[in-house]
Formats: sequence, C-alpha cells, structure tokens
Amino acid sequence: MKKIFFYLLFFIYSYSYSQEGCKLKFTYKADSILFKNNFLQLKVENTGKQKIKIFKKLSVANFQIHNIEKYNDEKKQFEKINYSGKDIQILPKEKDFINLRKNKSHIYLLNIQDLIYHGRKYIGSGKYRFTILFEYIDLSACNFSTDFLYYNFEK
Repeated sequence: MKKIFFYLLFFIYSYSYSQEGCKLKFTYKADSILFKNNFLQLKVENTGKQKIKIFKKLSVANFQIHNIEKYNDEKKQFEKINYSGKDIQILPKEKDFINLRKNKSHIYLLNIQDLIYHGRKYIGSGKYRFTILFEYIDLSACNFSTDFLYYNFEK
C-alpha cells in the first residue's frame, strides 16, 4: 500500500510540475564570430519558488548544431546545407547534479572547438552560420537556442 501511495504521489508531482512550464531562464554570451578557441557561456537561472536539480557540468552531447548554412561566394548569401544532427543523451547519475536554489544561477562554459568537432562530418572549409540548441531532458519544458553564430572554418 505504501508503494502504491508513493508512486501515485510521485506521478501527481511529476505531472503537475511538467504542466507549469520551465522554471529556468537561459542566457548566453558568445562572440557572434566564433573561433576554435572561443567559448559559449551559458547562464542558467532558477526562476521558480523551489530548488531545482541541474547538471553540474554539460558536455557537447547536451547541445546540437541546428540550421547550418554555408556561405556561397558566388551568390553572396548563406544557403542551407543537408545536415541532420545526432541526438545523444547521457544518462546522469545522482552525483552529476547540483541543487540550484531559487533566484540563483549557474554558469556553464562550452568549448566551441568540441562542438564543431561533434559536427565535423558536415563542416568543411568555408564560412558558416548556425544556431546551437540545448534541451534539458529532465525538465522537458526547458530548452534554449542561440541566435545565428558565425564560424570561419579553415583546414
């Protein structure tokens, strides 16, 4: 009986939490023109009334390159390229989380070189622009995308 009550309570809490929407605010800082040694700084702020468990560290597997466009020198414009990102999820352990208290924030640094390496199959030499998408799987209503970032890739 206790098990049934526990699962029922857990289900109700999970359902009600997911209906309230995201309680995290995402902001980022990056140069609009990226180089291999640049970092994308992602700030996550808890806007809710309770503490939330978030990842201690994020890897490039938590991010996806989207809307990749390559610059066409002849046409003097960016054109979409055929790209389908890999959706890789890492199953975290309890020790991989920290508690983010209300009105507090945590900053992650993402190495651009690692992200480009992740999408290397589709990025040859040339000028590119793309957005970076982040989805917080454990908090399904939480996701974030950058504006277009520009990258000049030389082999």
